[in-house]
Amino acid sequence: MSFQTIHRRAAVRVIVLMLGATSVLAQEDPVRRVANITSVAVAEYGKGVDAQGRRIDPAEQQEAVDFLREARSGAARLTGDRMASARAILDSLITAAEAGRPPQVLAAMQQRFAAMLGSQAALDVPRASIDINEGRALFERSCASCHGALGRGSGPAAAGTVPRPPAIGDRGTMRDVSPAMMYRVASVGISGTRMTGWADAMTPEQRWNVVWYLMSLRTSPAQVAAGEALFARDLGKLPADVGSFAWQVEQSDGQLVRQVKHGALRAPMPRGGAFTDAEAESIVAYLRALPIRAPASRALASSERADAAAAAHNVRALLEVSLAAARSGQAGDAGERAFDAYIAFE
Repeated sequence: MSFQTIHRRAAVRVIVLMLGATSVLAQEDPVRRVANITSVAVAEYGKGVDAQGRRIDPAEQQEAVDFLREARSGAARLTGDRMASARAILDSLITAAEAGRPPQVLAAMQQRFAAMLGSQAALDVPRASIDINEGRALFERSCASCHGALGRGSGPAAAGTVPRPPAIGDRGTMRDVSPAMMYRVASVGISGTRMTGWADAMTPEQRWNVVWYLMSLRTSPAQVAAGEALFARDLGKLPADVGSFAWQVEQSDGQLVRQVKHGALRAPMPRGGAFTDAEAESIVAYLRALPIRAPASRALASSERADAAAAAHNVRALLEVSLAAARSGQAGDAGERAFDAYIAFE
């Protein structure tokens, strides 16, 4: 038996023992986790079944079904007066997904499910101003190996990955994805992929910082400045609910652009008629910049506690890949990933 093989086996034993320590990390509220998993599953379902109920990607459809089953497993452990009704809605959601019902049907059911769960399932919002400097540091340390330094899906670990990591820093790719959905994916991951959830390793504020850093990659300071000038000249003051963080994060860039162009955000009408696409996109870039108030005194790196939590998550993710490879008979890959986890642990 080679020294490297012995080393890898020892690494696995050490890390398996170490994994018990990760349980002390803060866990996402179980009700909120079930709500987030369900939201992500319904969003992913739309990639497999079109608006007419035609299957366009059976694998994506099945992935959504599996994710809904994971949510149902979590919901089975929840207690409360409403949970029986909530589980019944979730059962109906799974049945509808298996039958290939149109995505809008599932979306309506998902909204009923979230309403049944109540305020405990509401989306976490940051208690402090967005800090994209911290978001960049967290992304570069924990996400860039797969997603690439600029979020183009071209990181060194992405080679040969199926499905390939999406270009989450690209404006076109993410045009119809809301910040809230990005946050939910960052929290619970994507079933059937290497994208694991970070709710046990990052605080809500840190996850929002990562999301807003990725969104900042889609724009430039010049575009934000142009949007601010247009906003000040033609739009004035937004209604309180429209300008709130909770409202904004549920809107994709595409939705905001349409609302700017077609009057939902305009009072009074802009001078000279409707906004062009470029003007509307600049205004949206400005709106997205409003939550950013990063104090200059904050360091780029996160705290030592966040470092330790993210490092533990990285080790666990590598072990999950190792275990999956071992179960599929790929002993070599399993050993390599276990060894990588050991190095990360050191």
